[in-house]
Amino acid sequence: MINIYVVVEGNSEEKFINDILSEYFANKSIFIQAEKVITGKNSVGKICKGGGNSYKYYKNHLQKRIKQFSKQ
Repeated sequence: MINIYVVVEGNSEEKFINDILSEYFANKSIFIQAEKVITGKNSVGKICKGGGNSYKYYKNHLQKRIKQFSKQ
């Protein structure tokens, strides 16, 4: 089985991957999953997802996830 992890910024990208692409790839024994990344916090400390961030932020996020998958 192949696992593909996709970092997305918004609801529409997450829904497209998790609802449409994942079904297509599942028939080929490929597991694809989208995760919306945290992009900030609002004035009351609530976590926000969506919107852009720096390349370094996404690189660090992906490196952490790769290490997590490597342990499985």
